[in-house]
Amino acid sequence: MRRGEGSRVQEHLLELRPYQQTALEAVLDAAKRGVSAPLVVLPPGTGKTVIFAHLLRRVGGRGLVLVHRDELVWQSAEKIRIVWPGAEIGVVKARQNELGRQVTIASVQTASQPHRLAALGADYSLVISDEAHHAVAPGWRRVLEGVGAGDSALHVGFTATPNRADGVGLGAIFGEVVASATIPDMIRKGFLVPPRGRKVLTRVDLGGVRERAGDLADGDLQAVLNTANRNDLIVRGFREHAGARKALVFTAGVQHAWDLARHFEQGGVSASALDGSTPEASRRSLLREFRDGRIQALCNCAVLTEGYNEPSVSTIVMARPTKSQGFYIQMVGRGLRTYPGKSDCLVLDVTDQAGRHRLVQLPDLLREPSATADERHAPSGQPSSPVAVPPPRGPLGQDLEVQEFGLETPFRWVTAGPLHVLGLVGLKGHWMLLVPSAVGGYRPVYVAASSVTALSAQPMPVEWAQGIAESKASRLLAGQTGHIERSARWLGREPSDAQRQFLESLGLRTDGLTRGEASDLLTRHHWQQRLSRGQVPFYELISAAQRA
Repeated sequence: MRRGEGSRVQEHLLELRPYQQTALEAVLDAAKRGVSAPLVVLPPGTGKTVIFAHLLRRVGGRGLVLVHRDELVWQSAEKIRIVWPGAEIGVVKARQNELGRQVTIASVQTASQPHRLAALGADYSLVISDEAHHAVAPGWRRVLEGVGAGDSALHVGFTATPNRADGVGLGAIFGEVVASATIPDMIRKGFLVPPRGRKVLTRVDLGGVRERAGDLADGDLQAVLNTANRNDLIVRGFREHAGARKALVFTAGVQHAWDLARHFEQGGVSASALDGSTPEASRRSLLREFRDGRIQALCNCAVLTEGYNEPSVSTIVMARPTKSQGFYIQMVGRGLRTYPGKSDCLVLDVTDQAGRHRLVQLPDLLREPSATADERHAPSGQPSSPVAVPPPRGPLGQDLEVQEFGLETPFRWVTAGPLHVLGLVGLKGHWMLLVPSAVGGYRPVYVAASSVTALSAQPMPVEWAQGIAESKASRLLAGQTGHIERSARWLGREPSDAQRQFLESLGLRTDGLTRGEASDLLTRHHWQQRLSRGQVPFYELISAAQRA
């Protein structure tokens, strides 16, 4: 860059959001401390490319951006040009070899070839690995070593999913996670829209599907799932729940993508498909038609999971199951970007008979990533389903209603009048509440003794209000959530003497009760009493939430 050009470019540089500024400064601070390969973890749709552009400008010199596949190069180049109009950008992919530019964007798919890697050289101040969870692969490692990443050049990784399905960690490549945020964080701050889940239930048995590299084997999966009955069921579910919404559909294989697109067309929904062999010109044309609304449902198999951004997408159809939380996040994340008039993202989860497999579903996306998929599912491999709480016995039953609540969750939520309540066993007097609003939705609320804190400013769908509350509970309990889960051993024990005495004083029978059932009755009584007494500031907060 010529002297004097920087200020002109800076005037047009897209401004950073607060969390992006925090991430940028964290990277630069880490570099000053001698961290040669910092990692930034941000959800899909939160503008990692915006941070790239600012970071490239701040570091100066020549920068190299590495992406996973050839088709992602142009997307990255276009986004960086939007963010930083004055940047001189070169592309290295397939037959293109634009070297020596201020910013070079290279596909590892191309750059891993020995003669292309030699041409790239190692004269860079900064190397950025986009979708850095791929960086442990042999091809990536060859490229990173060849361009001096983490050695002569600062190496910064960006990813939404640092946990790989195959269990291989990123510690061999990156030294420190210097900035991170979760999907609930970004939803709560208004930078992503909330997902709203609907299930399409099937009778397809996945028990015989093999596993490979930590996930279901693609070939087996497509053979089992790509049937006319299941595809028709998906289309019917889509027409019932999605209406005119624009949808990305993720399938179990390439043939499944084309077959399902045909079923959508036969069902009256404009649809098409693309796969890795779709020529670039045809792909761009399809994506333009999708952007402009001429295609409503676009089916693909693992092509649009990374790097693709179309904010107007408001429905994600999960026509393929997965054991990988990272893969699930990437797919659903395609629909979470904000867009004018878009209030949420409908997630149609096509739910098969999991058998021995522990599959990721929408509630997992709304919780902290520290909890593993195995910890969130019952031993059978089936997702935990709501527990049927026995109805109250005696006078209290006249005033209380037991309701089936929320998404599938391992936690013991109890319904008390208008509230859904989660007691934090081990932290006396600490509770999570979901408080309904008169205009729809819920607000998550944290109660600690007499202190009451709303965890969101506005009402929201129950699915992610629940996720925010559960994430907060997990942090407060330092991840030790076993005592507040429905699988906790103490639930099946005999009620304590104190429980029996208190319940009997209320005129309730205690014969045959478990300790868990007694706890539920006491929880409902406690919260109904607090509501009826109109405690301040508690009652004011609850009333405001219900009016909001």
